[in-house]
Amino acid sequence: MARDLYIDEQAELLSQMGNTHLFIIGIDAYKNGISPLNNCVRDAEKLTKILTEKYHFLKENVKELYNENASLENIITQLDEYSAKLSENDSLLISFSGHGFYKNEIGYLY
Repeated sequence: MARDLYIDEQAELLSQMGNTHLFIIGIDAYKNGISPLNNCVRDAEKLTKILTEKYHFLKENVKELYNENASLENIITQLDEYSAKLSENDSLLISFSGHGFYKNEIGYLY
């Protein structure tokens, strides 16, 4: 009886959970004199593979932007799309692999 109640509670919790989304950004190739990197795109692709194969992120809920496609405009557009479509029960994991810097206790992405 207690086991059935536990299963019912777990089923209820799962029914309340929304969708899990993954936004992956990886940049190796930079312009404007910023030194290139070697492994950011590869690491981002590996993370996507791990999360979709082992942690059941659905591939249709994964958005990847690499190198020249990871422009500020494209990143902001994607964030705007998430803002418009995600519900309060949905989850969004954002991963950035690339250059960044730290100034006045604030981190910035390149």
